[in-house]
Amino acid sequence: MKKIIALGLMLAMLVSLPVFGQSPFGPLLYEQGVIVGTGNGLNPEGSITRSEMVAILATLDADGFKAFEVPLQGTFKDVPPSHWAYAAVEYAYANGFTAGKGNGEFGPSDTLNYNQAVLFFASRLGLDLTGVAYETASVQLSERYEFGLKKSVPGDDTLSRDQVFELLAQGLYMVAIDAKQLFEFLGIPTDEIDAYIDAYLIAKEQWYMD
Repeated sequence: MKKIIALGLMLAMLVSLPVFGQSPFGPLLYEQGVIVGTGNGLNPEGSITRSEMVAILATLDADGFKAFEVPLQGTFKDVPPSHWAYAAVEYAYANGFTAGKGNGEFGPSDTLNYNQAVLFFASRLGLDLTGVAYETASVQLSERYEFGLKKSVPGDDTLSRDQVFELLAQGLYMVAIDAKQLFEFLGIPTDEIDAYIDAYLIAKEQWYMD
């Protein structure tokens, strides 16, 4: 599947074959055309930085990000216009997906923890965050939306790329379910959406049986 829900979704990350203990979600996203491999492997145990996370958020709306007018002056003092993720960070800030880490800083090189990841994704997916506190975000969003990792970790734990793949696959599934209902109402074919939903449920069943 080369597109999902007409979002023009493209996530440039590294891809490899699954190994023992690795979730099936990275390979799922690759096989469905959601992520693009570079041929150098997935690096599932590696971490993801905050700047890489906002780059993911930007790719969830390729057309919107392309049309975004990048400001000449940066919002955060540690993300100057010369930074590789400058446009993505400003896009995320302008759309309310991040407010930074305080003191005028974003922390682009900081590794992403569980609470930060679920808040980033939940904001991008438009989930209601009323009453959700940063310190307990992973627990609250898991209880409210069943959105979270199979193998839960403390909210301040740094996530691996593999864990981020799991959250991304899950978030896209939630979007796909809503989109399918809308598309069916409008009489629009849902073949691509159905393909992703079916593939995700197979991967989820495989992961939860381990």
